[in-house]
Amino acid sequence: MSCGVAEARAADSVDSVVARADAAMYRAKAEGRARVVIDNADGAPGR
Repeated sequence: MSCGVAEARAADSVDSVVARADAAMYRAKAEGRARVVIDNADGAPGR
C-alpha cells in the first residue's frame, strides 16, 4: 500500500490539504510499492 500524508496548516482549506495528500500519494505510487510520502511545509517531497 502506498500513502500520501499532508499536515493541515492554518491557512489551508480542506480541498488544499486533500490535494497535497493526493499529490504525495501519486509520488509514492511512482516510487514503487509500499511507500509513504510526506508533503513537507517547504514544498519538497519527504519520505
